[in-house]
Amino acid sequence: MKQAEKNLDEEISKYFAVLTVHQKEVLLDVAKTFASDLRPEGIYTDEFLSEVSKRTSDLENEIVKGFTWEEVKSEARRALKNEKL
Repeated sequence: MKQAEKNLDEEISKYFAVLTVHQKEVLLDVAKTFASDLRPEGIYTDEFLSEVSKRTSDLENEIVKGFTWEEVKSEARRALKNEKL
């Protein structure tokens, strides 16, 4: 463990000792939320992964046409140029 992390742990421990039960529960909920945001399974649902897999398969099997970044930028520039302000 790095020294800076150890110092943070020690400082958090000092504050934790004086919190009420309710405050500790709230802090635990916040910590759980932060931890779940770091786990890919918390971010990518089965539905999302299935859709990504389907779209990847469609691109690989040439069912749909993909666009290069240059094509996307070119089309965006063209659309903005033709847009009446």
